Amino acid sequence: MTATLVPPTTAVPDPPRGSAARDSRVSGPSIVGPTVASGVAVLLASLALVPLFDDGGWFGASLLVIVAVTAAGGIATRLRAPLFLIPVIQAGVLFAVLVSRFTDDEAPWDFVPTTDALNALRVVFAEGLADVDRYAPPVPVTEGLSGLVALGVGCVALTVFVLHVSLRLPTIAGIPLVALYVVPSFGLQDGSRWWTFVAVCAGWLVLLVADERLNFVAWGRMLRRQDKSSSSSPLAGVSSAAVRLGAAAVHLGQPADGGD
Repeated sequence: MTATLVPPTTAVPDPPRGSAARDSRVSGPSIVGPTVASGVAVLLASLALVPLFDDGGWFGASLLVIVAVTAAGGIATRLRAPLFLIPVIQAGVLFAVLVSRFTDDEAPWDFVPTTDALNALRVVFAEGLADVDRYAPPVPVTEGLSGLVALGVGCVALTVFVLHVSLRLPTIAGIPLVALYVVPSFGLQDGSRWWTFVAVCAGWLVLLVADERLNFVAWGRMLRRQDKSSSSSPLAGVSSAAVRLGAAAVHLGQPADGGD
């Protein structure tokens, strides 16, 4: 007589794969990792701009906008703000930081982006565009060029956050990072340095690793919920996948009916 073991009917769900099979919104403590990863990725990619300047005076403003934009996005996501509103909030924070850094005398409380403050900021950007035509890389760091770079890096940080955190598309989120590598490629006579490409790739890898870690954590939570739901079974604590495998082994190990 063949002995059979009927496995539990409830199966452990497979780990979520693909944006269609998983919740695109990240909330709670889980938002910290993706938020930090998006900021670190943009920070690494921004190093590709280093060969364009003769010193690092531009980096402070860019670092400030990266931190502000990613933090604003993380806080808005943590508070469950509507998806369409998150980039709007980040854009407002971006311009508030730019106003505070470059045109604080024109803004109430030194950061509110009023019409006068934005007009003054536009003048700073116009000066930066004039400096682009005036100098050849490596260029001296001016207020106008620092403002232009900070604006561009802030826009990249906003786009990467939306793609990576809000939409859970880490592969596509790496594309804006490439823009920070392409700009020096056209501006420098010998093209971008090899190590800048490594920095951009490292930033992209940070996004991918952070997303996979989030998937792993979510899968572990599903497994724990499955274990709790089967706690009344004598097989509690053993995953249903292992039970099915053991059942198949027991069944195959029994002699067939009519055999020796």
